[in-house]
Amino acid sequence: MKNEKKILIAEDDIAAADTLKEYLQFHGFSCDIENSGKEVPSRITPETGIVILDINLADGPTGLQLLSDIKKSNPDIQTLIVTGDSIPENRLQSLRLGADFFFAKPIDLALLLAHLNKSMKTKMA
Repeated sequence: MKNEKKILIAEDDIAAADTLKEYLQFHGFSCDIENSGKEVPSRITPETGIVILDINLADGPTGLQLLSDIKKSNPDIQTLIVTGDSIPENRLQSLRLGADFFFAKPIDLALLLAHLNKSMKTKMA
């Protein structure tokens, strides 16, 4: 499957970001990684269709702050939140801010892949 839109992975855990990128590329997705929260906005391009945001990024704004900004400036971009801190407040706040999906770490890769494939089919239809 060839997907036209890119996925931006905003994750400060370099090993986790690399693993996720390799998995998604194996399944036909084009991905970029950004490890710095403050650089995420500049990495979003017209080709970006999905942003996967870790809530707790090392520097700059949090994933939730970025989520809010992305939804205001690019409402058509799908946003997926991932976190190792999956307390109910984070899940609720993510959904209130417009996240399209919330994943607790460790990420269920099969569920993520199913969601991404469904998202891309919907976007292309």
